[in-house]
Amino acid sequence: MRIPLTSALFGLLWLAWAAPAAAQFNIPSPVVPAEDYRVEVGLRLWTPTPEISIAADGSVVPGTDINLISEFGIEKVRFRELRAEVKPSQRHKIRVARVPIRYDADAVIERTLSFSGQTFTIGEPTHAELDWDFWRFGYEMDVASGSSGFIGALVDLQYHRIDALISSPRGSAAAEARAPVPTVGFIARGYLADSFSLTAEFSGFKVPDWIYDDADASVKDFDVYATLHLGRNLGVQGGYRNMSADYVVDEDRGNLKMKGYYVGGLLRF
Repeated sequence: MRIPLTSALFGLLWLAWAAPAAAQFNIPSPVVPAEDYRVEVGLRLWTPTPEISIAADGSVVPGTDINLISEFGIEKVRFRELRAEVKPSQRHKIRVARVPIRYDADAVIERTLSFSGQTFTIGEPTHAELDWDFWRFGYEMDVASGSSGFIGALVDLQYHRIDALISSPRGSAAAEARAPVPTVGFIARGYLADSFSLTAEFSGFKVPDWIYDDADASVKDFDVYATLHLGRNLGVQGGYRNMSADYVVDEDRGNLKMKGYYVGGLLRF
């Protein structure tokens, strides 16, 4: 699996670079019709496999590392990702995206858990909720582009709002984390035909300890997808995304990973 993916990425980079290289020899490189737009809006339906672990210390008792998958049996849920992009010029793009993620489940726990100062004992019926609202505000500059695609640099500000709640008939406990994280990355798109393209993008960053005294965060976001362009204004997509966020904010910490396939569509004007 690793070899075909690596080969595909190298092939994608080659396709995106081919047109600018050809332009050096005065070969015309017209813009692909699908890239001739000013505004793009899209919707994706994503059903990722979750890996979620959270913890929240109390004033006296340290919090238990709680795996929501093994402890509560949380399963796959479909989420909607909304995207928008404004392109003031051919090589410059302003991007925004949002993924509201929500899980909840009930379980009779099989060990004693401590969460935000509340203790939940073995055999107790317990409810868990997690709301992860993920925003991304970004800027893309295509450093090389042509008729076969482009290669660009990404600078984003990701904002993660995470709220967790665990409750039982005896009481409840909540924790929250707010983590704005700057990221940098790249995007590469290659056109196999005017109506079909492959895109790969990656962004990530680890916040240095000296920026925030009471917070630490690390995020990674890898996305690869194919787009069938149905003329200049409409397209359908299918792809695979792997997104993760590790954070420590005050007494709260978490490790959240989401990976899986999605389908979607887009409109361009």
